[in-house]
Amino acid sequence: MATLMGKKVVVVGGSSGIGFGVAAAALESGAQVAIAGRSADRLKAAEQRLAGAGRVTGIAADMANEADVARLF
Repeated sequence: MATLMGKKVVVVGGSSGIGFGVAAAALESGAQVAIAGRSADRLKAAEQRLAGAGRVTGIAADMANEADVARLF
């Protein structure tokens, strides 16, 4: 992956699976990462697992809810 130093990345579904992997790779490349998902508990756990790799923030949001999408972006 090319360097993402100084870039900001939003990963929807970043608390597990492929989204978690994408978030980890973006952090390793130097990006500031926001992970979004429906479960606040899973987001908190993912944030803690990713914290050593760089700057990460978890945001509870349901992409089927327009208000949550507007708040995220």
